[in-house]
Amino acid sequence: MAFHPLPRHTYRMTVLIIVCLCSWIAWGSFHYPEAFWAPGHLSRYHDHIEYCTACHTSFRGVLAANCINCHDAEQFADGTTTVAEFHRNYVTQGRSCSGCHTEHNGLLAQITITTLNGF
Repeated sequence: MAFHPLPRHTYRMTVLIIVCLCSWIAWGSFHYPEAFWAPGHLSRYHDHIEYCTACHTSFRGVLAANCINCHDAEQFADGTTTVAEFHRNYVTQGRSCSGCHTEHNGLLAQITITTLNGF
């Protein structure tokens, strides 16, 4: 059985397609980084946020320290004692709010995925 390599133009076309795709990804991520990499739309509670870095820390994800830039202790105190204490403990432990509150599920998404049962 003889080996018949692909024609040269097939290799050139493959390389051209790969270069075009890589260029498109690089261009899109440079000009529209927030929209290009976002996994989905923010909820109505956070739709005013324009930049990923308002919530996300590079290579570390969403940290509670970023959340308390907008959500302060007074807001938690407005809720029940249990809710206020739960959130205060969560923040002081340095845990991520995204364990209970999810985002990028659309404008009408319910972002709280748990209850305080058992707290």
